[in-house]
Amino acid sequence: MLSTPSCVHVPEAEFYSAEGIVSIHAKSLDESDSWRHKHGELLTTIVSVETTEPVRGALDLSFYVQHAGTYQFWILGSDSSTSKNRELPVQVFDGDNYLVSSFELALPSGHEPFWFQHDRANEPLEIFFEKEGHYSILFESGGEAGFSIAAIHLSLNGAHEPSGTGYPETRRYNMDPVLEKRDHHVEIPPAWAFGVLLGTDQFEGNYFIESGIHIDALLSRDPSGFELQEHIKQGKFLYEPDLENQEDLQGHFGVLMSKVNLSTLRDIHSSTVLKENLVTRGFLLSKAIDLFNPEIKMYPAMWRDSGLSGYDHLKKQVEFTSNPHGITYEVPFLAALPEWFREDFEGEIDEELFIRWLQFSAFNSIMVLPSFSDWETDRSEEITNQLQKFTSLRHRLFPYIYSYTLRARTARVKPVTGAGAHTAQFMLGEAFLAAPIVEEGSDQRQVYFPAGSWYNYWDNTEYLGGQSWIVEAPLDEIPLFIRAGSIIPYRDDSGSVMQATNDYLTLDIYTGESGSFRLYEDDGKTMKYREGDFSTTAFRYFEHTDYATFNIGAVVRGFEGRRSETSYTLRFKFMDEPVSVTANEETVPNGEEPGMWHYNERDRTLIIKWSQPDSQRTEFYIQMAS
Repeated sequence: MLSTPSCVHVPEAEFYSAEGIVSIHAKSLDESDSWRHKHGELLTTIVSVETTEPVRGALDLSFYVQHAGTYQFWILGSDSSTSKNRELPVQVFDGDNYLVSSFELALPSGHEPFWFQHDRANEPLEIFFEKEGHYSILFESGGEAGFSIAAIHLSLNGAHEPSGTGYPETRRYNMDPVLEKRDHHVEIPPAWAFGVLLGTDQFEGNYFIESGIHIDALLSRDPSGFELQEHIKQGKFLYEPDLENQEDLQGHFGVLMSKVNLSTLRDIHSSTVLKENLVTRGFLLSKAIDLFNPEIKMYPAMWRDSGLSGYDHLKKQVEFTSNPHGITYEVPFLAALPEWFREDFEGEIDEELFIRWLQFSAFNSIMVLPSFSDWETDRSEEITNQLQKFTSLRHRLFPYIYSYTLRARTARVKPVTGAGAHTAQFMLGEAFLAAPIVEEGSDQRQVYFPAGSWYNYWDNTEYLGGQSWIVEAPLDEIPLFIRAGSIIPYRDDSGSVMQATNDYLTLDIYTGESGSFRLYEDDGKTMKYREGDFSTTAFRYFEHTDYATFNIGAVVRGFEGRRSETSYTLRFKFMDEPVSVTANEETVPNGEEPGMWHYNERDRTLIIKWSQPDSQRTEFYIQMAS
């Protein structure tokens, strides 16, 4: 811990290095002759403007360093100029106005701000603060317009890298910005929001019903918010869909909002979810706004338009989801909407592009079907097959996907994560590596595999991590890979999220490494999870040279209506045939009935069928041949 003792006097300053972090947002910086604030929907920046008095108009930010040492320097910014090889000079001074460091920044080109920390030699920018005290950083625009800064971040020894909108401003010397960020409140949408959502003004119900494609909810477009408030008054907004008859999906179960501000979101939220005696969760899928305000995480499902079209738009949407250096990265549940959701879209939809959008959406934190008005007359058998394939997989994966809502709420880790060096691929949870195809006509692509062993989801090919591989990507498959050691819960594909239950779960255990998974469940409908009405079940797999163990933990906590027992089909994939299996030191017989185990030699899969009460804990011991 770097905390400053309470008995130590810290001089007054506007900003401090708190727990080794200095975080300053553009909205708090003073304007000058050459730097002016620019207020946008997503964030506020401070932008350089053309001036003939650049020195007097330098951008100056000051702070107090409590802990001396080497700090990595990050800036969330961009350069909208068309000039090439342009750099922004930066100077760092101590409290006596002595020069501590100087360097030049080549900010990312364009209007979109990104986190940036490297010099032209691709080395991390670092500043050494020799002693505790006041320091200042000056940005000299040279009177040139187009430099844009949204936030500044300094981290002692590079311990904390910024992502998304970074950390809260360090305005207090005794704050902990890491903990404060973790304390930002995140709401969990209703369970059906993590199934399959159809966003359209006209529900083509017959097509989906006849094709066996199950939809969990209809998102009705409401550009202003006023229509939505009228629906709330009429009691339409919070009704749950009756999914035994999909035609009932014509009701308003979720609202897709394109024109919204924080005040509107706050008013709608307080008039529905937080109203006295009202416990049902509502769902708004709103346009991304005001990202530096932590309150937006109370309305955690958002979307963002790139302004592009075709495959360029698809590629940018994947980047919005996967690039931690981008500003929308930390939106808890970020949906991707194709260009034909735009009100002014008048083009034709390419079938290949439609399928690639479908595949990407199926592994996003929220899946919105790329619907359009000509379902009944303009569709192919291939589109129907792909819809059936990926919506079915989405429904089966619901226990896995929904479990990550708990991490989003408690650890502030969203379900979809990525790495800045590989922005065209992402992780769904800790098991799935998805690499959508974002190039027209492509049937292969390069994928970087993080450390460990990985299995191709479709054909079980194994890949060694820590390097890149060229993988095949036929039109009916998204490149999808599973990390060895992963435990993935599935439930029966009985149609939709709200129809199915977790009474019968299939757990796929990908052997090759040890691993764990914590299943999260609640009633999926009410706000009672806030009061602790939810349950978790821990699964742990450990692998040794001549044996393996698997634990199903006792259920922790509970909620009204929860089952008292769960039936499992455990599938240990890529495992050699065992000699014996015990459960809590009692022999499990060989066979295919419940309470037995059998081995599929062709697939190299050990299968155990098991049931246990909530209160029970089971440890399986799998003995291999020595």
